[in-house]
Amino acid sequence: MESSSTKEAQITAQSDAAAPVVNTSHQGTATTTSQSPAATIDTNTDDLNLASQTQSIAEKSADDAIIRSQRHVEEFQYLLEKSQSLFSGLRDLPPTGNYRQWRHYFEKTFEVYTNLWKFQQTHRALLEDKSNYGLKRWEVGEIASKIGQLYYHYYLRTSETNYLHEAYVFYEAIHDRQYFKNILEVKNPALMIKKMRYYARFIVVCLLLNKEDNLKLLVSDLEILIDEYSRIFKATDGKEWQLVLHEITSFMDAERKLIPINAERHQVPFERRLGASFTSPLTVPHPPLQLQEVILVGGNFPQEIKFSELTLDMYRMLQSLEREPSTVLINDPPASAQPSHDSEPSQQDPPEKTAPLDPKKDMHNPHKCLLYRPTLSQLMVYLSTAFKDTDANAAMLVYLSSPGCTNVPSRGFGVTGGVAMYQKKPTLSSVVVPPAANHPNTNVSATAMVITPSSASATPAAGTASVSTTASVTTTATTTNANPAPADNNPSTSNTPSATVNANPGTATPSSSSAPVSSQDPSHPNPQTQPAQAGALATTSALPPSTTSALHAKIVTPGSSSSPLPTNTASSSPPSVSQHQQQRLAPATSAAPPAAQACLYPADLIPWTRKPLCLIIDSDNSTAFYQAIPNLFDQPVLTLLSPTQYPSTIQEKREIGSLFTLFLHTPLLGFCSVSDIGNLDHEKWDLCVQKVAQLEQTIGQRLLDHPDLHPYIKCFMEDAFLWTFIVRFVMCGVILRCHSSFKHEKSYPCSTPDMPESIYLDTSVMALFNELIVLAGVSTYFSLPSTTPTAAPMTSNPSNALETI
Repeated sequence: MESSSTKEAQITAQSDAAAPVVNTSHQGTATTTSQSPAATIDTNTDDLNLASQTQSIAEKSADDAIIRSQRHVEEFQYLLEKSQSLFSGLRDLPPTGNYRQWRHYFEKTFEVYTNLWKFQQTHRALLEDKSNYGLKRWEVGEIASKIGQLYYHYYLRTSETNYLHEAYVFYEAIHDRQYFKNILEVKNPALMIKKMRYYARFIVVCLLLNKEDNLKLLVSDLEILIDEYSRIFKATDGKEWQLVLHEITSFMDAERKLIPINAERHQVPFERRLGASFTSPLTVPHPPLQLQEVILVGGNFPQEIKFSELTLDMYRMLQSLEREPSTVLINDPPASAQPSHDSEPSQQDPPEKTAPLDPKKDMHNPHKCLLYRPTLSQLMVYLSTAFKDTDANAAMLVYLSSPGCTNVPSRGFGVTGGVAMYQKKPTLSSVVVPPAANHPNTNVSATAMVITPSSASATPAAGTASVSTTASVTTTATTTNANPAPADNNPSTSNTPSATVNANPGTATPSSSSAPVSSQDPSHPNPQTQPAQAGALATTSALPPSTTSALHAKIVTPGSSSSPLPTNTASSSPPSVSQHQQQRLAPATSAAPPAAQACLYPADLIPWTRKPLCLIIDSDNSTAFYQAIPNLFDQPVLTLLSPTQYPSTIQEKREIGSLFTLFLHTPLLGFCSVSDIGNLDHEKWDLCVQKVAQLEQTIGQRLLDHPDLHPYIKCFMEDAFLWTFIVRFVMCGVILRCHSSFKHEKSYPCSTPDMPESIYLDTSVMALFNELIVLAGVSTYFSLPSTTPTAAPMTSNPSNALETI
């Protein structure tokens, strides 16, 4: 019995061990859990497989992340290299030519830089990781700087100031975000040069946009950078950077001298550009004539203040040929793009760049090309290209600021005299004489200029190619030097206003010398008795002093009773070799005039009169162009000529620019200059601005209503820019004729065709001008015709004074 019971107990125990375990923890719901060894082994195997799969997936994900990162880095490097290649390739584009020749290349470069900028914004964190690429802030700043340069060069090509503002947006963002802040810690001189170049370019943009406050800050920062660069790196080009700094400070100081200050010791505000909505008051039934192509030539007078191969006169003329930028920019910068005033630099970037506008459809300003000291052949190339690009119902404007020269003996109509150009290989066969008139621009009496290269004034180039047609890059004609810093992958894309430079870091800037000669020249030569080319304009000449004595024997002074040439047969024979060598080796006591081949004569411009042509000649020999260009093709031709002589009491200073050009740029500043107005109350200044605007409108209307106005002048007045120049030209004549110090005909501007003489004595014009001089308190400087209505004296309240008048 006991054995039987024991067996049953063992069987029961085994059954219980084999039975499933019931889990009653969930309110009677039975859950069975198998405790068999086989089930446990299967579960562990699944866990191991799952862990293995998870690890495999993680490893694969990590590999994929590395591959993606590598791909991003490779794509960034590709975009970066491609953008740099396209940017450098822009310098190979011709500086002249229609927009169709260069637009495609700019659009392609814009597209690549757009993709590059967006890509680095999207993947900034990945690119900044040192294990991937290690992108540094100064590298981001360099990309933004390139985009700013791209916009700037597109502005030079199109003359549209909206693109100039776009360049300013990127340059300002670089400065506010301090992308180049820690460059000095790297102790790399090449990076310091990059930073100084950026500052130099930013200064040029601020200068063209007239941002005075930014200029002061940037110049101060650049001065500190140059001092640190010279002190830390002991750089050999430190003096060149000091010269850049000296040029910009001299330029700013010269510009400030002419602007009156108010009671708060601040410069009075004034507009330099034409209003965005201003149009010519002349309405015509046909499509109006439009100014399409402009060539500005300057830099040939001695002691001219310049910066980045941009003289004061060129600077004023280029702004006079632009409209104020529209209120809606190409890119309206979002709020995030505004400057940050936090102590730490903001991480926000400049606004994303968009594609440029259509340069043909959206151009509101004439296409400009600034030439600094061009040779005659270079000028002819630009004239030919501008002529080709001028449409049928459009006009071309040529502005020449250069000393004059006279060719003796007369070589026929059109080549007796003109203005001199740069000559690289002087010849001894040229026969020229100095200009006839005593012109204050040269600060000497009856002077002819010879301009020779001088390495003493070498200017660091901006990294853009020169426009020179030869391999030499010393003293070449360039478009305005936009970036006055040593070269750094910067394209020479400008044949417009603004701004390319030589590629060499030490470009030789020409200097000049002069020789006083006694001469006499009539103010308005008679075209029947004196050829049209009784003079020429000097652009650039590279005659060395050694040729002075050899040429001196051939110089004849017009109007003198005796000639320096021998009169007897024996003495008139050619000198012997030894005599000729002595003449060449003799020390030059006076500068030789430019060679005849280097002069631009009125006859040289006849081919370009097949289309409407307007000339503005600012020279001491401007009268050589008076009635000197025959109208052979029945096309409108107009020449506006500067005075050839200024009174000794109001000697024109080339250190502050030409008085004639100043009147064309801002008549009120010209008025203040001849009236010695240095301080003017802000309220009075605003009233003077309004009065000058009224005077311009009155002169313009009187001209259009005058029965004797030449049809060519009226034709040019269809364009807003030419209307403004013509009206300001007449205003200049009115002011100078009424000034008590300007008494000689040579001191007045003249034109071909002539302006109606009665316009200078028009009663309504004289009445407004009288109100202006009374308002400014300078009545003692002027003597008005007796028929002019007398304005009431100024009261304590200027506005009441105007009501009384």
